[in-house]
Amino acid sequence: DSSDCLDEGPDPESKCRYETVSDYLEGVEWLKNNGFKIYGIVCDGLGGLFQALRQYRVQMCQFHQMMIVRRYLTSKPELPAANELLKISNLLTHTDKDSFIGLLNQWYDKWKDFIQERTTDNKTGKSSYTHKRLRSAYLSLQRNMYWLWTFYDYPELLIPNTNNALEGVF
Repeated sequence: DSSDCLDEGPDPESKCRYETVSDYLEGVEWLKNNGFKIYGIVCDGLGGLFQALRQYRVQMCQFHQMMIVRRYLTSKPELPAANELLKISNLLTHTDKDSFIGLLNQWYDKWKDFIQERTTDNKTGKSSYTHKRLRSAYLSLQRNMYWLWTFYDYPELLIPNTNNALEGVF
């Protein structure tokens, strides 16, 4: 949708402000209408995209997942639990599914009480998670786990585990 893009003239390298699910669906439809057979889709973690593309094999870009975790934790976290989770996250593109899930499960068993800690605001009396960003980083990995290993579960598709090569083209 051109309304989402900056008005930079006819330059083919004009940048869009943001991607939408409808942009992805429009692109997939264009590919299908132009004779492409879609075996799988590699994409970032745009909200609602996995559900919208559920009729295809979808691989979430493992690099994007690592960057999501890094945004929550920073590149040099101070908490030991965050440091360990970041190290596990950084293994995502360098290990197999069972090893990664095993490491993540071990991390959770070790730190589950820590990420469940709550702090009560003395003024309002409301409680919230004490380590929100750490918890969000972990939950992001858990929530996206199904789509992080499509390339591994369906090797016959020959799809990559990241969309880095694609990002370089477009």
